[in-house]
Amino acid sequence: MGNPGKLQEASKLRESLVFLTTNGMVPWDPRADSMKSQTDAMIAAKEQEERLALEAAKKPAETIDAADKADRDAEVPEGLELVQAPPEDFGSGRSRR
Repeated sequence: MGNPGKLQEASKLRESLVFLTTNGMVPWDPRADSMKSQTDAMIAAKEQEERLALEAAKKPAETIDAADKADRDAEVPEGLELVQAPPEDFGSGRSRR
């Protein structure tokens, strides 16, 4: 079980594999693919589905009227807030004396 297999003699060559198919072509020949038409149809349907999803996801072009732009520019921005540093004894829990 744990022993490696014995080496082959140098004079004896290993036999090659033989591929048998019903159409006489090797399995990796693209002409031997009997499902090619169905595969191509599925790929085309998937591409069409992706294209439709992308079109649906696109936002319509936004039109900006000059009056609308002027209204947005005229809005008053939020006011400023005064921020002060906390007192020195903040958070200590007891006052200094």
